[in-house]
Amino acid sequence: MKKLLLGVVVVAAFAIASTASGYDRRPVTISAAYGDGWGQTITNAQQAIHARYSDAGFSYCVGAILADDRANSSWIYGYSRFWDKLVCYVQTAPHAAVTFVFDPKGAKQNAYTIYRLRHLSV
Repeated sequence: MKKLLLGVVVVAAFAIASTASGYDRRPVTISAAYGDGWGQTITNAQQAIHARYSDAGFSYCVGAILADDRANSSWIYGYSRFWDKLVCYVQTAPHAAVTFVFDPKGAKQNAYTIYRLRHLSV
């Protein structure tokens, strides 16, 4: 009985830990940006980047809180948080990366623009 109980606790802990990945990313605040009503989840944004840029290496996106429009920065639909804008980091070479604002512009996953592109040497 103790082994069964321990097994249930371990499985439950693993399930909770594995679902926390999208929620453990702390959003960043960006200025001079306003909500436009189109949004994307973090996971879908990263998938869209890799779909368009096949040579992209590791990517990491976080939600962006709009300094001038906080109320429209994100919303919940079902079990997913949608962000009006995201800030992404993408490795482009072993010692180089870019950061940019990912701005969804439509209902389709590939409908987005990027701006505030910055090159980083790491």
